[in-house]
Amino acid sequence: MKITYKTQGTCSSHIEVEVEDDVIQQVFFWGGCNGNLQGISRLVKGMKVEEILQKLEGVKCGNRSTSCPDQLCKALREMKQRSCLILLFKFETASLFFNILSYFRIIVPFHFLFSSRPFKG
Repeated sequence: MKITYKTQGTCSSHIEVEVEDDVIQQVFFWGGCNGNLQGISRLVKGMKVEEILQKLEGVKCGNRSTSCPDQLCKALREMKQRSCLILLFKFETASLFFNILSYFRIIVPFHFLFSSRPFKG
């Protein structure tokens, strides 16, 4: 999953984050302290999301209440919420689909509902 997060209270304006299987694939900051943010991006690449949240959440920049690493954590939390909502939507859609099929007495293999390949009957 890939998102672009609008930061608040930092020199960087946005963060692009790509996560696959709960592992950071890529992070790109728009603006901010170029060298430091390139370093953070390289350090977190390949790390698990939970590990990043434990290490970077709550970091402050000077007298600000947040920082670019803290904003990265907020982006990751937002991404987790979105992925949970997507999963919930898929489950609810599949459940509704199953109810409709059972109403009409139609039987479809369960794995078909979650397959990304088109059905070839």
